[in-house]
Amino acid sequence: MIEYDIEQRSPEWHIWRSEGIGGSESAAILGLSKYKTPYKTWLLRTGQEMPDPINEDMQRGIDLEDGVVKSLCERFGEEFSPVCGAHEKQPIFRASFDAINADRTVFAEIKCPRTMKLHSAIMSYDIKRIKEEFPDYWIQVQHQYGIDDNLEQGFLVAHVEGQEDAIILIPRDSAFIEKKLRPGIEKFWKTNIVGRKAPELMDSDYEEKYDPEWERLAFEYKAVDQSIKKLLETKEKCRQKLIAMCKDHSCKGYGLKVTKIKERGRVNYGDIPELENIDLERYRKDDIIKWRIS
Repeated sequence: MIEYDIEQRSPEWHIWRSEGIGGSESAAILGLSKYKTPYKTWLLRTGQEMPDPINEDMQRGIDLEDGVVKSLCERFGEEFSPVCGAHEKQPIFRASFDAINADRTVFAEIKCPRTMKLHSAIMSYDIKRIKEEFPDYWIQVQHQYGIDDNLEQGFLVAHVEGQEDAIILIPRDSAFIEKKLRPGIEKFWKTNIVGRKAPELMDSDYEEKYDPEWERLAFEYKAVDQSIKKLLETKEKCRQKLIAMCKDHSCKGYGLKVTKIKERGRVNYGDIPELENIDLERYRKDDIIKWRIS
């Protein structure tokens, strides 16, 4: 693991985070988050939307973390501290560890919710329940495991004021990390961040409409669309028959021309080795807004 001497939540830290993918984004990027979608994450990461300001609950969690870290030190009998790190060979994989021990083998992800839901799930010691009810947190711990193979134990901790801290060991899921997490993050980084291509929208990205006028237009549009599809099918059948009747020659008759046109094949720029290290994005024209109705 590459370690960085950066104070978490500082301006330098925000810049550092923007140069890779952190654990809190992984579930959303994979389309498994209960809170964000890949598209929403892409909007935030490309600066098209601004992140929510730190609210009272967020600040409360930040303020309580130091005390939880101290409790972890007492529980394990060794020092824990926050650390910023990245994968040695794939530095886009980054993690801001809430607490990690001195020999970098044990870490903890700390949550400070106001309700007892997460606390109760952890106290049930049911990994399956945590994975199903809190996929963002389970994936966040897996992401942190993926930063360094030497990390042996990753704990999820829930601190609720007035309660004893709930803590559970989340086992490393190597198959998930290597087959789903790492490929998903790499694809998002290359295609959506560097390539600036928008991810496919999920249902929750759409605004639900209940307007009567929308309902009327929707039914009218679908009816017209079905009629057009049938007409296009008939048109294509006629087209194919006309082309067959031409017998490889351009023909005309009864106000209709069928012209044989030969076009040059398109250039596959991806197969040109001389362009491998050239940034073609700077030659791209401005984005075009299009609408698709489905």
